[in-house]
Amino acid sequence: MAEAIINDFHNYLENLKSKNNKHSEELDMKCRDEEEIHKKISIGFNNQDWTQCKSNFEVL
Repeated sequence: MAEAIINDFHNYLENLKSKNNKHSEELDMKCRDEEEIHKKISIGFNNQDWTQCKSNFEVL
């Protein structure tokens, strides 16, 4: 009986760990996407190429 409870608890912890890893990967992807958006917009501002900046913004 105690062994079954320990196994269930172990499985529960592994499931939480898996969900945490998945969530972490999703946040990493979102962060990379936001960095790419910022990079594309910043290039337009830094080079004063407003037409390209507008085009980048419209694409995003």
